[in-house]
Amino acid sequence: MVAVERFGAHSHLNRNRAPGGKGVAEVSQPPDQQSDSSARPNSGLIGQWAREHRHAMLREAGNWAGDAVTAEDIVQDALWIAHREAGQLKDAGKTRSWLIGIVRRIGRRGAGKRARRACLLQKRQVDVEAWLMLETDSDSRRDEVLALADSLPSRQREIIRLVVLEQMRGAEIAERLETTGAAIRQSRRRAILRLKAMVQGGSTP
Repeated sequence: MVAVERFGAHSHLNRNRAPGGKGVAEVSQPPDQQSDSSARPNSGLIGQWAREHRHAMLREAGNWAGDAVTAEDIVQDALWIAHREAGQLKDAGKTRSWLIGIVRRIGRRGAGKRARRACLLQKRQVDVEAWLMLETDSDSRRDEVLALADSLPSRQREIIRLVVLEQMRGAEIAERLETTGAAIRQSRRRAILRLKAMVQGGSTP
């Protein structure tokens, strides 16, 4: 039987001892799927797929990988789904294209989720920054906002002053304060939300 170390986040693996004391991983059915095991491929077939098609799957997965998910993660999930949906493979000669199709399906779904999340985060960031620009459009309002900013934590207070008084962008602030752009974006958003709550008479978030 071909050993399969790991082929999905939800894999059920049993480790038995082979002659010589070496562990061999066998794939077992999840409890709710063991009753129809005759319709499922055995671990040897899954191992064969991984051995013969893994590199092609990794190449396709590389098109969809990102900071939050690696190509290897996508391939492992694809092999698990292939194990679950093996009954849909009618022509063994098309195994590679079928597996790559599963990889592509997972990749597209993940990319769509990441794009929607990025769009939402960008919109939220633009909304709070637009509020700050409007609130500091006049000298009197700017002085009021800066006075309120004095009650913020020192890092947030400094960021607000750099944004309002020096019109500095995130990358410039990050360089000035010797930190990352991501840290500045997070602190800037928190600072603006705190200011907005104070101006509107609400509680500080």
